[in-house]
Amino acid sequence: MTNLELLPGLGLGIGLALILEVWQSRRLALAKRVLKEKSATKVDKLSKIQRITIWFFPLWEQLGSTRESVESRLLHLDSGIRVEQFRLWQLLSAVIATGLSTSLLAWLATVRSVGVITWLVLLVASFCAGPVILDRILTAMVKRQSERISQQVADTAQLLALSISAGESIPAALARVSRVCGPELSQQLSSVVEAVESGVAQSRALVALEQRTQSAQLARLLGTLVTASERGAPLATVLREQARDLRDEARRNLLESGGRHEIAMLMPVVFVILPITIMFALYPGLLALRL
Repeated sequence: MTNLELLPGLGLGIGLALILEVWQSRRLALAKRVLKEKSATKVDKLSKIQRITIWFFPLWEQLGSTRESVESRLLHLDSGIRVEQFRLWQLLSAVIATGLSTSLLAWLATVRSVGVITWLVLLVASFCAGPVILDRILTAMVKRQSERISQQVADTAQLLALSISAGESIPAALARVSRVCGPELSQQLSSVVEAVESGVAQSRALVALEQRTQSAQLARLLGTLVTASERGAPLATVLREQARDLRDEARRNLLESGGRHEIAMLMPVVFVILPITIMFALYPGLLALRL
């Protein structure tokens, strides 16, 4: 049997396979096909972002911005931003920083000569500085939000104690308190309420928020709610005691922060105002000695 005699059988097999594939695809419902296309498009977009930024992942990891750290901070902010998007922003910040440093070096080259090694060192430093600055900005945003949440936890615990002592359940009390507390804490508590309403167990939703939060005070409050609900402890009394402890801790933190700021306020006095005062006091005498 020659190769030419095999071609009709091969064509028949390919045709039957295509007909079978078309027949199976027709059996899918319209909603399933639409969902399948949407998921494929999302995967394609994600793969494009990953292909752009995957070459720089080891550099970001070495600079201290690990994937776990970035993911935990983005979850705490609850901004809906994925790690791949943040990596792309880091790459864009590196490109922008490199462009700015190149423009500065080009202007400096018109004034004086700049060596090739200086060019390379400054370009590499600016390329690494852009992602580091963006990572520090993300850390500062998380820290500021954690501080705001920590300042609201004491009042939230007191309101939860009042709601629970009035006979409401923990999800109902959280839903009521989330409408009157600050926007940062309200967003966190609303996520717990939405999870419970969607069918997630109450303790599991509280533990999930406790694991992703960066506020130690909120983590203590959530741990108290989980422990009290599982062991059947008098929750209202425990929350009142915890609110008192949190207020005392906030007062101590405020005093410590005031002490640190007081020391920081002495820096311009010692290093700016005092030297200028001494210079104005000694300058006339030094000028008279020179004459």
